[in-house]
Formats: sequence, C-alpha cells, structure tokens
Amino acid sequence: MNMDRKFFTWKKENFRWVIVAANFLVMIALWTPWASYGVFLPRLAEDLNWNRGTTSVALSIVLIMGAPLGLAIGKIIDKYGPQKLMVLEVLFCSAAFLLGSTTRQLWQLYVYLGVMEGCAFAGAYIIPTTTTARWFDKQRGLALSIVMSATGVAYIIGPKLSVSLMEAYGWRTTFLFFGAGIALVGILPALVLRNPSSAPARPDAGSPPGPPGPGAQRPDPCAPAITLKSAAATSTFWILVFVWLSQAFAQMMFVFHLVPMESDKGIALAVAATALSFYGVGLLLGRVISGPLSDRIGALPVLLGTSAIAALSLAIVVATGNVNVLCAATFFFGIALSGADTAYVRALPDIVGLSALGVLMGGGSLGWRFGGAIGPPFAGFLFDITHIYAIPFGIGIAVLLLGAVLFLVVSRPERQLEHLLAKKAAARAQRRMKTGFEGNIR
Repeated sequence: MNMDRKFFTWKKENFRWVIVAANFLVMIALWTPWASYGVFLPRLAEDLNWNRGTTSVALSIVLIMGAPLGLAIGKIIDKYGPQKLMVLEVLFCSAAFLLGSTTRQLWQLYVYLGVMEGCAFAGAYIIPTTTTARWFDKQRGLALSIVMSATGVAYIIGPKLSVSLMEAYGWRTTFLFFGAGIALVGILPALVLRNPSSAPARPDAGSPPGPPGPGAQRPDPCAPAITLKSAAATSTFWILVFVWLSQAFAQMMFVFHLVPMESDKGIALAVAATALSFYGVGLLLGRVISGPLSDRIGALPVLLGTSAIAALSLAIVVATGNVNVLCAATFFFGIALSGADTAYVRALPDIVGLSALGVLMGGGSLGWRFGGAIGPPFAGFLFDITHIYAIPFGIGIAVLLLGAVLFLVVSRPERQLEHLLAKKAAARAQRRMKTGFEGNIR
C-alpha cells in the first residue's frame, strides 16, 4: 500500500509538468492569432474601407462572447475536466480563421472573427490557468508563470509573422496559414489535459495522512460552500472583477491601437509591429519573473509595483515619437502588465479558495472580458471624434491604477471569501436563534 502511494506521488509529481507543457502549447496555438489582431484588423480596415471604431467591434465581440461562455466553462471543467472543451476551442479557432479568409463584408468579420473566435477564445485563459493551479500546491506561482508566458511568446511571434506573411501573400492567405497552424499546434496538447485525481494523496505527501498537528489548520465542517451565487453577494467578488477589468481595459486598448497610433506618427507598419513584439518579449519575461517573485514576497507588492510601472510605460508610449524609446516603453509595459496579471492569478486561490476555483475564475473573467471589450472601441470611436489618442489612453491609465488600489483593499485576510461567507452564515444563524428564542418567550 505504501509502495502504491509512493508510485502515485512520483507519477503525479512528474505528470503535472506534462500538464504545464501541454497548457503552454495550447495557449501558443490560441493566443498567437489573438496577438496579431492589432495587425490584422487595421489592414482589413484599410483594404475594405472600414473605420477604426467599426473594425475594433470585432475584437469586442470576441470578448463579450466569452463572458457568458466563461461561466459555463468554469462549471464544466470543475465537474468534468478540461480535455474535450479545449479540443473544441482549438477547432473553433482554426475554423474562424479559415472562414475569415473569405471576408468581404462587415457582417462576415463580426461572425468569423467575432462570434466564432469568441467561442474559441472563451476558455483560452481560464482552462489552462485553472487546470495548472489544480495540479500544484507548492511551486504554483512558477507553474502558472510558465503557462502564462505563452501569451508573451505569442506576441513575439504573432505580429512579426503576420506582417511578413501579409506583405508576401496578402491577408487572406495569411488567415489560411493561421487556421491550419492553430489545429496542428493545439489539438494534440489539448488531448493531454485533465484534472488531477483526488483519491490517493496530496502531490507533496509521501505517507498516509495522520491526524493534524497542533499548528495545522483544521477544516471547518460548518463553513458554507463557496458558489458563484454566494460569492457574487460579496463586495470582494466584485472588486476582483473590477481589478481584472482595469487590466484588460488598458491592455486591449494598447494591443489594438498601438500599430495605428504609431502609423499616424509616421512609423512604418513593420516597425510598429516590431514594437508590439517587444511588448511580447516583456510579457514573456514578466511571467517568468513575477511568478517566483510572487511566491517569495507575496502577490500584493508585485501587483502594486507592476501596475505603477505599467501606467508610466503606457504614458511614455503615447507621448514618444522616438522608435527606440517606443520599443523600450512597450517592453516595460509588457513586463509590468504580465507581472500584475500573474500576481492576480497567483493570489486568487488564496482569496476565493480551490473548491470552486474554475467557476469563480469564470465569473471573475467577466471583468477581464468586459474591460477588454470596451477598451478598443472606446479608444477607436473617441479617436474618430477627436483624432487624439492621449484622451482614451489617459483614462486607461487612471482605470489601471484604480484597480491596483482596490486590490490592496481586497487582499486583507478579513476580505477573503471564506471569512466573509462564514461571517454572513453566523449572522443568519444568530438571527434565527434570536427569532426562535423570542417565539418561545411568547
């Protein structure tokens, strides 16, 4: 029996890193075309004579579609696991770009690269991060930083690759290339994904569990189960939603409008795409640094510091016309924003617990998706009216900093969901006892 337990522990210790690698590859497949939207859509707008605000609606549809789907995906992976859903997402993403190559009218853009890509992208973040978090107790920050660094790699590869292909073959052939590549890279890793078995032992346990020691934390059998409905009744949940909203609002505004904004300054398309790739390098480095750093010093100081750096970098991006300064600013913006996002995800299990992490992350992703959905069209339509990017980007900086301040509030121990829900349950029980006592007196 002890040998069986040791074998299970060894197998789980090693297989969880296979899960990390599979999640990394799936995110590469789904995020590389997404990272190229800021290059694709301006080219489509120019070729098909559409304005920036109208074209950016496609990106908003992707994120809005993912909001209700994210809730369903969270529930499904909590109960049934991630494998089949991830395969479906890869297939939808591939089909979206294959059909997108035939786009000639605005409704086709909205259906193929809006609705279909929205279905494909709904779990592109939730499934890999939630699955990875379940496999790790120790080293969770490191594992998440590896998986989430795929977004940085996608931004390094995607913009430059899409510009090179579009200049050589046109955007329609480029879409066919991306559609085929998504399926080739993503399907096999998606088939590997699964949730860990909870039966034999914890991954860092080598012997049968004994009675808890005097300093161990004992589970409270009277503690209420955390559900999306109960969590949504707390201010903590909605603050977490807004924190993610603030990050996505600034990030998606930057990603979609960086290339056209720099083109307006007279910078060539290929150079602007290079600046976006520097952002991708920053994303990658930020993931690698911020995960272990969050494990070491805590998620809160990492998120606060990186949010401040992101705000400063974004202000420099808007103000500068120098290519070298631009690339440096986008690089540091990538480091800082990915660091803030990694710190957020690292802290989430401690704030909301692991039992319903998938559904709560799906609910929290409503904020990320809503922020990302309104950021690009907000900046696009405001630019169409004012012809100035400083106004929407200034608002994005303010929203980002407000989210960091609110995260400081929600990170206090008394704001954790289990504490708040237990407090509410105790208050309800006290009211019932008081009501019953008064009834007995009568």
